[in-house]
Amino acid sequence: MTTTNDDTEVARAKRSWPGQYKLDILTEIDEAKATGQPGAVGAICRREGLYSSLISEWRRQRDQGALHGLTDAKPGRKATDRTRAELARLRRIASRRVV
Repeated sequence: MTTTNDDTEVARAKRSWPGQYKLDILTEIDEAKATGQPGAVGAICRREGLYSSLISEWRRQRDQGALHGLTDAKPGRKATDRTRAELARLRRIASRRVV
């Protein structure tokens, strides 16, 4: 999605949410539904700037167990141990030279 501002197009960054945030929102929405107050779920979605389709997707992820493993995980790739990689590279070079 792009927005225009004085004839300049600016690409909007894709939003992402941590797993714990998703679970917290789903819990809050489930509690609001349990109280039976009309409009409570809509108020939460408006407050957080979320669409109902996104909430449905998060529910599906939760029900499939996809959010369970994300609660304490850092986003992105796991860090590689550069020392081990460098040591393995140097050993390969050394083994080629010894022969």
